[in-house]
Amino acid sequence: VYKGKVVDGDRVVAIKVMKNSPMIQKEVENEIRFLQIMKKVRVDPHPIIEFYGHKITSDKILISMELAQRDLLTFW
Repeated sequence: VYKGKVVDGDRVVAIKVMKNSPMIQKEVENEIRFLQIMKKVRVDPHPIIEFYGHKITSDKILISMELAQRDLLTFW
């Protein structure tokens, strides 16, 4: 997971980078589907890392998410 900044804004994000492999394709599809569903559900207090988007290339899978500015125990 890498820390990055959105080019056209000031938002700092976490970018999860994985090697694209047929062995994890179904798992990644499930994770992306879950993140897309959770994006539509408002829950307070906010216990879910917000999903911003994803990109899949022939060799990499990139998932952009909210960067937790503190440890996850405190975040949740």
